[in-house]
Amino acid sequence: MQKTARGIIEIIDLELEKRKNIEPTKSKLQTEIQEAKKEQKELLKKHEKKQKKKPKKESKLDSFKNKFKGKGE
Repeated sequence: MQKTARGIIEIIDLELEKRKNIEPTKSKLQTEIQEAKKEQKELLKKHEKKQKKKPKKESKLDSFKNKFKGKGE
């Protein structure tokens, strides 16, 4: 009887050890969120590159200043 009990305990211990080592799986939603974050980062990088390439637009205030520059001097 003790032999049988030991065998059962060993089997249970092995099964518990297996389950401890299993990493929790990500839910589908968690995976989609992670992918969306990566995509967002890539889009932001592309946008920043485009902004650096574009010449700066003259603001209305700068335009006004340049228009009347030197007239009152």
